[in-house]
Amino acid sequence: MNKYYALFIVFLLIISCSNNDENNPADPNHTATGFMRAKINNTSWFADKIQAYRQSNSLYIIGTEDNASTPIFSSSEIRFQIINLTQPGTYGIGEDEPGYRYFVKANYILYSATGITNLTYTAYYLNYSTMNISRINADNFAADFIFRAFVDSTTSVDVTDGVIDISF
Repeated sequence: MNKYYALFIVFLLIISCSNNDENNPADPNHTATGFMRAKINNTSWFADKIQAYRQSNSLYIIGTEDNASTPIFSSSEIRFQIINLTQPGTYGIGEDEPGYRYFVKANYILYSATGITNLTYTAYYLNYSTMNISRINADNFAADFIFRAFVDSTTSVDVTDGVIDISF
C-alpha cells in the first residue's frame, strides 16, 4: 500500500511541474511610450497614458484618456488583448462568437466619476472590427484599428480611425 502512496505523490509532483514557466511576469503598471488615438462615435479620443505588458501568450495594451471636463465619466479606456500573435497582418477583433477564433479582443470602458456605474463596451467582429498590425515584436507595437463595441443589443459605440504606435 505504501508503494501506491509513493507513486501517487511522485505522480502529483510530475503533473504539478510545468514547462511553461513565465520568464516575464505580468507588470500591469508598465508604461509605454508613443501614442494611441481614435475617434469614438466621430469624437476625437487620445490616450493620456498607455500601458503595455505581456502575460502568458498575450500582449495587453491599455490606453486611458482622462475626462476631467465631464461630470459623469472621469476617464475612458481602450483595452486590447492580442493573443498569440508574432507577425504583422490583419486580424478580426471579436469575442465569444460561436465558430470563430479571435486573436484580438477589445473593450471600450467609461469609468464613472462617482464610482457607481462603469460602462464596458465589448467588441464583436460583425464583418467590421479589424486590427491591421504593421509591427509587433518584443518591445514595439504598431497597428491601426476599427471596431464596434456593445453594452447590450441596443447600446453601441463605433471606434474608428484608431492608431497605436508604442514602445514598451
